[in-house]
Amino acid sequence: MDVRGLLQAALDTDTWLQSRTWTEVRKVTQPAAGADWSDAPGGNRIWLVLGGRAQLQTSAAVANRTPDLTIAQGGVEHTRVHPGAVQAAGVVNVYSLIPGANNAAGAGPAAAAWGTQAPLLVPPGHRIGSSTGLIDVADQWSAVVLLLLIGDAAGLAGWAEDRLRADAEVTRALVAAKEEYWEEALSLPIDWATRR
Repeated sequence: MDVRGLLQAALDTDTWLQSRTWTEVRKVTQPAAGADWSDAPGGNRIWLVLGGRAQLQTSAAVANRTPDLTIAQGGVEHTRVHPGAVQAAGVVNVYSLIPGANNAAGAGPAAAAWGTQAPLLVPPGHRIGSSTGLIDVADQWSAVVLLLLIGDAAGLAGWAEDRLRADAEVTRALVAAKEEYWEEALSLPIDWATRR
């Protein structure tokens, strides 16, 4: 049984993925004052959001803003990420989207994180953007940038299917190799006096 060959075949599916996807640093159009930002994949594209950043400057109007990150389809929100803190009036904060991080204030008073357990998936027909609770007409989002892995729905679905198939083959091969090892190990004579 060629376990090494099966493992290599599973890794080669990533080459297949690389030929059908690309990364892009996307600068999101700055919204008007008092509005949230949003963007969406075009056509049949799927975005895997690997990271990002955005800056919110709040006006002097007294209120704590809640600058959440959302994903929605047709105006129906299905994903919301809260940065773990509110933003006071009259300050500028930079929010970073960091997969694998906690939702918490950053190292300085002007830094915060939208932490997610994994990169965010934005399918065709969905939008990613901010949803700022108690936003004031003079609050301004700016410098919004997203790091994306972009692919088409058919290509990513095909890759996922191939990857699952390859992973299943590797798992079957490893189980068979383990069974062969134990079958051989149990057939060996044991010297009970020396336990060898």
